[in-house]
Amino acid sequence: STTVDYHSVLIPQGIYHFYNKAVSGRKLFQDHSDYQRFMDKFKNYFHPYLYLLAYCLIPNHYHFLVLLKEENDEFFQSVQQENSKAGRLFLSGQYSMSEFLSDQFRKLLSSHSLYVNKKYKRNGPLLRTKSKRTEVSSEIKLWDLLCYIHHNPIHHGLTESYTQWFYSSYSGYFSKELDLGYEKVLEWLGDGNLSTGLLEYVKMHQNYKMNFER
Repeated sequence: STTVDYHSVLIPQGIYHFYNKAVSGRKLFQDHSDYQRFMDKFKNYFHPYLYLLAYCLIPNHYHFLVLLKEENDEFFQSVQQENSKAGRLFLSGQYSMSEFLSDQFRKLLSSHSLYVNKKYKRNGPLLRTKSKRTEVSSEIKLWDLLCYIHHNPIHHGLTESYTQWFYSSYSGYFSKELDLGYEKVLEWLGDGNLSTGLLEYVKMHQNYKMNFER
């Protein structure tokens, strides 16, 4: 089974980068339905507890950039509805938010590993033993990571432009139905103005790509 690395304790309203890759020679995603299922599961497990700021899935690894929500009534109600063992421990004060969310991540990755092994008639571990997560503690780091995550498929030679890779959040920022996490990013970038934020967002990614290609 997959364990989650506890080197960054998850705290309310913290921003974190989650990532891991498949063990050598294995793939996490081989077709569209693999990517789709993983994102659907991610939303099921995490939508009530965090804002998704960015993500990218490529055949052998994943990246998520997230902002954790506050521990408010809504948060507790969602945990209650989940009715899981980790949820009950959290509600009774025996688990911290960090331990509860780590368990959610463990369940997501275990579920995906079982699914992939069954579908492709494989066995043994799919992911590297410890999933990594780091706290994003500065604005410079935040913007660098946002671009880095979206640049992943270009860096690995899977596509030549941000918009051509379907399994990342890059194009989601241009949607009329903006995810709340994406809206927050554009507000930060545009000092409250979403249109200004979107211009900054595009410029920032173009600069990142240019610098990378030098």
